[in-house]
Amino acid sequence: MDVDRSQVLAYRVLRHDLDARKSAPESVGALEIGLQDTPPGSALLGLRVRTGVDDPGRLRAALWPDGPVVCLWSVRGAAHLHRKEDLGLLAAGLRPADHADAMGRLLAYGQELEAASMEPDDAIDLIAGHMREIVTGPTSKGDLSGAVTKHLPRVLAPWCGGCGVHHVHDLLFRLAAVRAGLVIEPGTKGVVFRPLGEAVPDADPDEARRELVRRFVRRLGPTAPAGLADWIGSRPGPVRTLWDQIAHELVPLKVDGRKAWILEADAEALRTAPAPEHVRLLPPSDVLLRAWDKQLLVPERAHRSLLWKPAGSPGAVLARGEVAGIWRPRADGTRLTLTIATFRDLTRAERAEAEREAEAIAQVRAMKAVRVVHERV
Repeated sequence: MDVDRSQVLAYRVLRHDLDARKSAPESVGALEIGLQDTPPGSALLGLRVRTGVDDPGRLRAALWPDGPVVCLWSVRGAAHLHRKEDLGLLAAGLRPADHADAMGRLLAYGQELEAASMEPDDAIDLIAGHMREIVTGPTSKGDLSGAVTKHLPRVLAPWCGGCGVHHVHDLLFRLAAVRAGLVIEPGTKGVVFRPLGEAVPDADPDEARRELVRRFVRRLGPTAPAGLADWIGSRPGPVRTLWDQIAHELVPLKVDGRKAWILEADAEALRTAPAPEHVRLLPPSDVLLRAWDKQLLVPERAHRSLLWKPAGSPGAVLARGEVAGIWRPRADGTRLTLTIATFRDLTRAERAEAEREAEAIAQVRAMKAVRVVHERV
């Protein structure tokens, strides 16, 4: 099966509810794999762009403890919005499949654990147990880190030059939070954890991993093992084991000559996905931008360098399924200036729709006024 770039873009827009939007925040399909909240507030904009719900009160009502959507450290240890019902699946499915997978996720720090004869997964379990015992009410990240550190051997709490103290290794800390059943309280300054307040359902780790791989392929396919490794935050070699467990459910294809795979159940949707018609302003770190084939999303290298940065990446202008530019906000009190810098000239209709999207962003951010500045890159 051969597909071209336009089919792939149309399929992903379809699977991310970016053209035909959902009516309720909790119905957004991308919650299956999480909407990243980097910088804070981005995930709420991710819900907004997939629903068209501009009322910030209604969006926040979908968040725990009042609603079914929770914020937690999950994939790659980053803050994401997920459905609360998936917490057990995430806690089990994000466990490394084996020692090699765990080492891939911990990068160079894994070698320090190995030198100390400590299995990475055991270290994460140890930290999660202490986190679960300590957090009985609202607890800031700093307070929790300090309290956990007191119970740990030195190898798990190395010296931090930036903080000037020994504390639990940040990546271990982040990976342990979902196992501890901790959620991030919405609307606070800084990260504040709270216990979920109910038992996290148990899930079989092997089946949970398979389900997460299926969800990843469904939302970001066609893709390949390298894409899965990037999303999980591991290396392609160890992740190949996870990929192979659902290989019988996949269909191989070529995207403009490059080999990739899609779920067999989604092959027809890929073939028939309608051409996107609208303009959307995706927030920074939007999950659609986590696709492995960045050169397919944004063919020009110079444009890719503007969109994907080591830190402080802008949002993306999505016009008829194509990444057509970037956008950045600047707040001055209750006034927002939103600069849209495009890679091509937008039509009059596209500019008007982009400006309506900018007004919605201002409303969600509780700004009283917005000024839109258009530029060409």
